[in-house]
Amino acid sequence: MFDNTNTPLITATVLAKENISAAEPLRSTQSKLSRRARTRLIINSSDSKSKSSLQQGRPVVPNPRRRRAQVAPAKLASQFLQLSLDVNELDMTNMPSTGNTLRIPKHLPRAPVRYINPALLPEELRHVSMDYIQDCLVEIGPVLFDSAKSVVADPPRNELPCQLEVQYDNKGQNTESPSHLFAIHSKTSTAVSLFPIHAIVFTSHCANLPALPASRTIFTKGSVTLPVVPLRIPHPASFPTLMHYLYTKKIDQLVASLLPNPIADDVSMHTLLNQIGRVYGLWMNAVALGVCEDKIWPAVDDVWVKLLDALQEKIATTSS
Repeated sequence: MFDNTNTPLITATVLAKENISAAEPLRSTQSKLSRRARTRLIINSSDSKSKSSLQQGRPVVPNPRRRRAQVAPAKLASQFLQLSLDVNELDMTNMPSTGNTLRIPKHLPRAPVRYINPALLPEELRHVSMDYIQDCLVEIGPVLFDSAKSVVADPPRNELPCQLEVQYDNKGQNTESPSHLFAIHSKTSTAVSLFPIHAIVFTSHCANLPALPASRTIFTKGSVTLPVVPLRIPHPASFPTLMHYLYTKKIDQLVASLLPNPIADDVSMHTLLNQIGRVYGLWMNAVALGVCEDKIWPAVDDVWVKLLDALQEKIATTSS
């Protein structure tokens, strides 16, 4: 778990914005908890009635939602676009496949709803609602992103250390330095890429993030020493795109980076499939990290549908 040693400017920005009081977000959180508690009482009451009916010999009506969740094989097959090709030459290693047949899902749904653990935040921000923290980060996120880009970090050739001294030049600006280095890698590769990050950006957006080590940044002239956090994700190649969005929240830039506009008529099948693989990889990363943000999910799915439409048109044109 990281402390707030390196985040005084960020913390001050969140707390000072509109002179927020601790009581208001706390009441909001308590109200949500009360509603959840009432919901649990209703559910428990319903469960008790079901058990009582069963004990008295009366039939219990099955949950209709549970019945609907049992998808027939034919319907399940219709949710995928099947395509036979050599997947080894494409950036689609995470896509469901059988042999050389890809099973491309027709939609990329939102990840199951998770909740951010306030204990992962700086102590001064644990009473503030997560939505409010995210709103404040929209304003300072681009500045923090520039700060992260000013760090030059090369992965060590041998064993990954617990901390690493990296080059850092904030060009005299009064900005917060990065707090950690993410050592990004995948399950299928030993290659590691280092990304300087500000913990508050990720702990306030990613429910599945592991607890981060305490960050007590050590500065020397032209360099900074940061703790290293190994982080395995499905698709390292698309992590920079996801990281940029979490910092800037510019959904138009995210869409533009994922979807050529317009998609060229003469685009090759290889290029189109690699683009699809990249979008799928970014979506898998967001699912794995448990990204809690409303705009990214429908935007990525919309890009996905347009790319699949272009793919099907390409297949039809090629086969005719």
